Amino acid sequence: MTDPTESADPDIPEETTHAPSVASEEAGEAPRIMQVAHDGRRTALRVVDAPVVVLTLAVTLAFLMFLLIEPTPAWIALAGAVAAGAGTDRVLRLARARSVDLGIDPTPQVLLPALYALAVPVLLEELSRGWWTLLGGLGAGLGFGAILVAQVHSVRPNERWRAFARPATSGAVYITAFALFSLTYVFELGLPAALAAVAFAAGLLAIELLRDGQAELSDTVAFGGVVALVVTQLRWALHYVPLDGYLASLALLLAFFLASGLLHAHLTLQLRRAVVAQYVGVAALGGVLIVGARSAGLA
Repeated sequence: MTDPTESADPDIPEETTHAPSVASEEAGEAPRIMQVAHDGRRTALRVVDAPVVVLTLAVTLAFLMFLLIEPTPAWIALAGAVAAGAGTDRVLRLARARSVDLGIDPTPQVLLPALYALAVPVLLEELSRGWWTLLGGLGAGLGFGAILVAQVHSVRPNERWRAFARPATSGAVYITAFALFSLTYVFELGLPAALAAVAFAAGLLAIELLRDGQAELSDTVAFGGVVALVVTQLRWALHYVPLDGYLASLALLLAFFLASGLLHAHLTLQLRRAVVAQYVGVAALGGVLIVGARSAGLA
């Protein structure tokens, strides 16, 4: 049973309650306001909710089924991604019902878990062998759980765990982007199909990164389209140069990092020369490493 002295939502600070004084009314005087201060107790916020655990176990099971069953059932990857997206939406609405009632739409937070569940197990199936496949599936499941926990704690703008949640989701975005970009080379897609896949992945993942800004959702989607355009143009250019595979995917990731990072700084009013220099410097250093690795024949 819920304690009536505790706040219904642990993230919303309690307020003092004002009640009219009964003694004043009996004396015929104007009612005076008497402050009734709460004792300051607050319900402890659970870092991990039960629905998060259940969905994480279900998605991890889907990962293991996809990785361990031979021949590989391709439909399980798609079904797992759909279940991850639908389950994430349900978990967010259950865990932060007050935020949803106040008009906060959790739909953008669904994109990252769904794309992660689609891309990561497929790439692991290409890279891992033997016992590493089992360990990779379990690790991917733990990664999905971490993403889900971070998304739950980033629904509300003033969430107390947001400072930790957003860096975690940003890191997961880059991992997922690299996996999706790599798969366009692993499956040796034709140029039109590869461009469409890269644009789809870059645009949707950019929305996840850019949702911190003050722009409306429609504007965030438009900025995501700009990121998708930049990365897709680079994917087209890479088709005509002797660079492919994981090094080319890393080049696409650097372009995604640069374009989305600068737009994020713009939307959060942090776009300064020092910030631009940092993003450009990281992208340039990554480009030098890619050229060096290609010249050395490492990939």
